[in-house]
Amino acid sequence: MESETVKNKVNPREDANIFSVIFFVWTIKLFKTGYSKAIEEEDLFETLKEDRSKLLGNNLEKNWTKEVERAGAIKTNASLFRALVKTFSWDFVMLGLFVFANDVIIRISQPLLLGQLLKYFEPGSTMPKEEAYLYAGGIVIITGFSSLYYSHYLLKTAHLGMKMRIACCSLIYRKALRLSHAALGKTNAGHVVNMLSNDVSRFDLICMFVHYLWAAPVISITITYFLWISAGWPGMIGISVNSGENMGGRYYMSNDVTFSKLVRGSLIDACAQRREAGYTGVGKHK
Repeated sequence: MESETVKNKVNPREDANIFSVIFFVWTIKLFKTGYSKAIEEEDLFETLKEDRSKLLGNNLEKNWTKEVERAGAIKTNASLFRALVKTFSWDFVMLGLFVFANDVIIRISQPLLLGQLLKYFEPGSTMPKEEAYLYAGGIVIITGFSSLYYSHYLLKTAHLGMKMRIACCSLIYRKALRLSHAALGKTNAGHVVNMLSNDVSRFDLICMFVHYLWAAPVISITITYFLWISAGWPGMIGISVNSGENMGGRYYMSNDVTFSKLVRGSLIDACAQRREAGYTGVGKHK
């Protein structure tokens, strides 16, 4: 029985105009289909060219080969992180610009505009009504723009995480095809399946939060500066107390998360061993 190749519909994202991209209009048709019935394979769109596993796998394999050669020349271990950064460097830069524009510029400007608007309601204020309207309109526009901007950021992080997962899975699959019979006998199939199904999903979280490693200090310094200008020492005392509470809570949560990871890791290893035993049993019965 011959298998049929399902040809999906053309992806509307490819020829979407700027308005459709900004406001996600190109997704409405898919949402309408999902609202009327369960989405099936023929309802899905064709994969974008930039998301194809062959292209992503080739790019990562090329950079991984260069990284292995570099590591061999200086007699050190090759770094998958370095290869991933070289492969998706432009995507990482774009996400960094998203974070800087939204969290450092747009969101910090909201309380500044609100502070100016509140001056209009102070007793004896001489601020014209038109200026107050401008501040209020700026708050509304910035709030809506920030929400839309953050939606695009979440989409970009999910997209980049997906591309990294596809590229890594492609390399794992290619490596498995090149293994000899002796190497296959020593390979734990359960761990390979666990890497393909569980470990690569961590890229989604990495893409979402990695830029806050540098953005968080920048945001904190900027907020502290404006707080010092507007409130002086009382503001510094307040932010110190708030920072102490946050650090204490995060320290407690980090210990709890570490313990949870240890428990989860042992459970995953046990599941991988049972899965490997199942694969071995199936192989013996063939």
